[in-house]
Amino acid sequence: MFFGFSLERAIGSYSSSVVAIFLGGAVGVIVLGTIQWLLLSRWVSKSSQWILGNAMGVLSSVIVGITIHNIGLVFNLYMLFLVALLVVLIYTAITGAVLTRLLRYPIAKP
Repeated sequence: MFFGFSLERAIGSYSSSVVAIFLGGAVGVIVLGTIQWLLLSRWVSKSSQWILGNAMGVLSSVIVGITIHNIGLVFNLYMLFLVALLVVLIYTAITGAVLTRLLRYPIAKP
């Protein structure tokens, strides 16, 4: 999300700042997923699936967080904390399941 906030400051208006945050978030997820994939590729044969799994985890958790926020359930700091916790739990569950599945296919050592 850091990339998105940087783009937002460069662009300025509200509608373009929302787009900038999403584009920046997408760039951040792609960069982070690619770096993690490069590290996983040493030990896991199907490591390229990690990029998709990571993106699915981020996308799912962000959609849930934005939906809850737009419904109006975030009305105090306590609720914000609970929504943030839910978003992290969704991301962790999805990426944990993907990683558990990927670890079933280790690279054979000669």
